[in-house]
Amino acid sequence: MKKHIIICTNILWSIPTFRKYLIKALIEKGYRVSVVGSDENFSDSTISKLDELDVVTHIVPIDRSSGNPFTNLKYIYSLRRVFKVYKPDLVLFYSVKPNIFGSFICGVMNIPFVNTINGLGSGLINNNITSFFVKTLYRLALKKSEMVLFQNNDDLAFFIKHKLVPVSITGYVPGSGIDTDEYCIPTKVFTKKRTFLLVGRLLKDKGVYEYIEAIKELKKDNITDVEFLLGGIIDPYNPTAVPQKEIELWEQLGLIRYLGKTDNIETFFDLADFIVCPSYREGLSRLLIEAASCRKAIITTNVPGCRDIVEENVNGFLCEHRNSKSLKEVILKGINTSNADLERFGDNSREIVKSKFNESIVNKVYLDIIEESLP
Repeated sequence: MKKHIIICTNILWSIPTFRKYLIKALIEKGYRVSVVGSDENFSDSTISKLDELDVVTHIVPIDRSSGNPFTNLKYIYSLRRVFKVYKPDLVLFYSVKPNIFGSFICGVMNIPFVNTINGLGSGLINNNITSFFVKTLYRLALKKSEMVLFQNNDDLAFFIKHKLVPVSITGYVPGSGIDTDEYCIPTKVFTKKRTFLLVGRLLKDKGVYEYIEAIKELKKDNITDVEFLLGGIIDPYNPTAVPQKEIELWEQLGLIRYLGKTDNIETFFDLADFIVCPSYREGLSRLLIEAASCRKAIITTNVPGCRDIVEENVNGFLCEHRNSKSLKEVILKGINTSNADLERFGDNSREIVKSKFNESIVNKVYLDIIEESLP
């Protein structure tokens, strides 16, 4: 009988977006794969994409931001029921609550599991009672893990410093991996006009407000031949989400053009000369890896998960996080970048992805751990 692997995350939308290549690799190796997550409908085509991947889907609702113990107990009960009924041989966990609560369940049920820490989040970084509580839960939950994988060395150092995980079971994985043949668009025909795009989940922590403030300051300086675009998901379940009304106001003021959301991110990339990501912190920015694979020059912050992808003046520019003035100055660099340098940045971006973040590199990390963990 085929070994059964369950991939468990908070929202099903992320499975075909981030785990598609891993699922294909697992199936090719002869594993049976199921996925678990909530059905928050970020993409109308999520279910059909999951069906195309030939996986069994289990919907388990989750309140990602709630600390309500009754809500969390309900999630734990539902997740335990899935594991009890479908008896996985190993579970791969992603995101905070699956990593914590799912690990507790697997520990009690003697199911091998592997954790991926794809970012820290404010619940860990902030020095408050919530952070203390989350750290304690991680410390207890990860003890029995086969391996705890980190997407950047800064997050790994944080966990080790705070003694959240034994060093002996830690490892590194370079993101979720992408197929560079899939994420590939022709080199843009550059003109005098420069176009900048911030795209992704429209949250405060993604630096959306710094982007808008930088644009306001540039408008005051009467900068011409430049366009600023904004695109992506408005996440009503996240407390730091940018309200729709604010986006509409920014459009009315002529600060940005809002593109909405898309299931084909390459069409958005094709509109821009620079992809802008002023995020406060990432595990490893999937968006920037996709953009780099598509030969895009990048402006991002000098923080974990972003600086791992961008080399200053090699494939883009770095700015300080939470600093609209620094972002403005870097955007000015972008405006003054020659067409030849833009083409050089794009070519370098693609080579960086091919050498560091290709799907085959990521898949090998997981496949090796799974083969070692299962008899």
